[in-house]
Amino acid sequence: MFLFSRCAIIYELISNFIFLKQFTGIGENYIPFIDRLAQYSEFLYYSFFSPNAGFYSHAWLNLDEFASWQLHHVESINYTGLAILALALFSAFINRKSKICRVSFMWVILSFIVLCAIGWGTAENGLILYSLYFSWAFYILIFMLVLKAEELSGIKILAPLLVVAALCVFVRVSFPAINELVDFAVKYYPCSW
Repeated sequence: MFLFSRCAIIYELISNFIFLKQFTGIGENYIPFIDRLAQYSEFLYYSFFSPNAGFYSHAWLNLDEFASWQLHHVESINYTGLAILALALFSAFINRKSKICRVSFMWVILSFIVLCAIGWGTAENGLILYSLYFSWAFYILIFMLVLKAEELSGIKILAPLLVVAALCVFVRVSFPAINELVDFAVKYYPCSW
């Protein structure tokens, strides 16, 4: 920091933390842990399946209303998301000698600390963004669990079946959600060429 004349970072550290605290579920935007856990479980679900989102109409500064596509408010814990977490943790345990599993496990722990314990993004109900940062770790752990099941059972078709099943889920669940989003964009944000 001294070499690149960034000493101000040290002096402004506390004010930066105070500013960033507004994006968490603690402080003046306090969100109870159970609600942060509910959003975290939804985040896990959204990392594998299409998010629960839809049309919202807003008025801004008493001007014309505008449309947006947003996540619906999380009302309860998503048990499918918790099952994904349990499978990932189980996979990390049984594959603990694998370096990639240890790295993935550390990212899972980091995701829990940042998104659930600290509640980063929960004040805005927007944890879907963080699936870009953390979902790969869950994918790896789930896939490594399938590979371990193949190894233990001797059935060498489990991994290809998982890939086919994932594609079927995408076509059946996620693809229609993408179509809804595109239809919304075409209707409310038309091209002006």
